[in-house]
Amino acid sequence: MSPESQRSVPVDDARESPISVYLDQSVYGYVLGTTGGEWSQSEMAKVSAGHSVEFWASPSNVVELYLCADLKERQALAALVLGAISALRMAHSFEFGVADDFLRILQTAAKAAVHRAMIRSRMASNCGLYLGALALAAAYPAKREDALVDHLVRIKTENQLMHLRFARSADAWLANMIASCEGDPIPQPDLLKGISTMTVPEMRSEIQEGQTSVKAPTRDVRKGLQKRRKALAWQYGMAEVPSSLIAALPHPIELQWTVYVPGILGNWDVFRTALGFGKLPPRFADAKVEDMLVIEKHLDLVSHICREMAQHGCGPLAAYLRFSALLWELQKSFGKKTVPTAGLTFDLNHIVGLLSHDVFVTRDGSLAATASTLANELGHHPEVVKDADQLARAIKRVQQRREA
Repeated sequence: MSPESQRSVPVDDARESPISVYLDQSVYGYVLGTTGGEWSQSEMAKVSAGHSVEFWASPSNVVELYLCADLKERQALAALVLGAISALRMAHSFEFGVADDFLRILQTAAKAAVHRAMIRSRMASNCGLYLGALALAAAYPAKREDALVDHLVRIKTENQLMHLRFARSADAWLANMIASCEGDPIPQPDLLKGISTMTVPEMRSEIQEGQTSVKAPTRDVRKGLQKRRKALAWQYGMAEVPSSLIAALPHPIELQWTVYVPGILGNWDVFRTALGFGKLPPRFADAKVEDMLVIEKHLDLVSHICREMAQHGCGPLAAYLRFSALLWELQKSFGKKTVPTAGLTFDLNHIVGLLSHDVFVTRDGSLAATASTLANELGHHPEVVKDADQLARAIKRVQQRREA
């Protein structure tokens, strides 16, 4: 689960709680190459010795590990990650963080609006599932999960193809995003058109052929993007909340019990006061509660809440952070007339580690720059570092802040 939920010392006693350090996949790969897979021999393990430090992994680390083509290398990498996290400290998946934070915000304003017991239980199971998958990779090097690997490769390739199609007419797409943020969207071609029927080699061929047609956004569009970046990140980030809720609670009755319609409708005035929501639309205000339990109407209510949160910038930070990181990475790539690598799909999930950890470590220079920019927006100012020397200094800074 999250660092806060697994620490043995209450997190509100910051001076006593361990310093939480998140390592992205580039770090584990580097340590494997320099130590032969022995975590205790790594420079990061050495500089943290003598300090109360906990290293964490996430499901994104596990997913990327399974993409390793060399099965012996995959086994060594899995054992390395298990050693770093003491076979214990596994964060939950991105969608669980988004869904639970969405519910927490509503519950903080009006306790009777939601029930979180079910999703908290599912979050614990989610962490255990990925710990098990990590242990399986460490124990059985001979088994290659072809269906899983093929699915993950397809996800990465689809996302890179969508980024390419976006980049071919970046000006038009960014202008459309800005216009939609102001309530006046411009119709655009579907980025997903035909992708569902394409093979991975066909998608890769389109990506390779299209690299030369990437166009940098004009100055006016870049200025518009910069001016509205936060609003865009909230609007498009919050659009992921309903799908995150469905992924975390796949059965309709679970979602209906968790996002409790009578509690939501009965406390709408509370939300207006506490969160700045607008007046409840007639399709909800005039509806019978039993009619709102139809899953389509229930999800419509959830989507409406998400739009209210986006408008007032009060939704789950993970959703905002992930899309904000995407905007930064796309802007950097388009400025160079290139397309982000397929690995960006997982980098966006890694970067959410900024929210739950004291220190975020990556050896990827571009991701570190984006993470540093976003860290400055967060109230608790997580440290972003790239190597063991920087980690040692970050640990001291965190300790000094806690003691101040």
